Amino acid sequence: FSYNCTGSITVDNHTIPCFGGEVHGSEDFTTAFAESCNTAFTQIGLDLGGSNLQKTAEDLLFNKKLPIPIDYTKSSTPGNPLLMQTSIGQGNTLVSPMHMALITSAIANDGKLMQPYYIDRVETINGTKVKSTKPTVYKELMTASEAATLTNLMAEVVNRGTGTQLSGESYSAAGKTGSAEYYGADGSIKTHSWFIGFSNVEDPDIVVSVIAEESGSGSEVAVPIAQKIFDAYYNN
Repeated sequence: FSYNCTGSITVDNHTIPCFGGEVHGSEDFTTAFAESCNTAFTQIGLDLGGSNLQKTAEDLLFNKKLPIPIDYTKSSTPGNPLLMQTSIGQGNTLVSPMHMALITSAIANDGKLMQPYYIDRVETINGTKVKSTKPTVYKELMTASEAATLTNLMAEVVNRGTGTQLSGESYSAAGKTGSAEYYGADGSIKTHSWFIGFSNVEDPDIVVSVIAEESGSGSEVAVPIAQKIFDAYYNN
């Protein structure tokens, strides 16, 4: 894949700009992913077509029940995708931080999503184990090869893309930023700041999913929040 980002893409009188009007220039797929290039992924979505995007989204549990025992709003993509918007996670696409954490954990676990649970084990006051939860695989969301490809792409986000604030730490990290635009009550365009990722890339430790509502771009707000979580984990 190669693409020349000029800062925006227009098809059928509908224009998608890159965030902040940034012009990324000549890109391969890894660079487009690392730099979060809207126009490149809009073109990819148009090339793939709505049915392929819909199938992949549903493979990742969009429009489906999640394996968690708490109330939540179902993540969704439109039945007839607004291709250009859906390709960059905008438009009618809705997803929760929990759902993104589940997908990220599957990427970190060679494509397998484990059944989430709250309690690892129950012990008496003397430390005698009464019962423990046995980890079980809920579903294979993607192949190990696909998970490895996504891991490499997410590592490049930290190495040279929109998540570079996480580089140079005592731990390695891989992730993806997001800047989800929406219309506020006053009609102005506002932005939710997103970041999803995991630490210790070769042998993952923890997954973090951050949304900072109405806060700006993912790199400006959500990444620093994720960094504080990772730092707290490794410094304790």
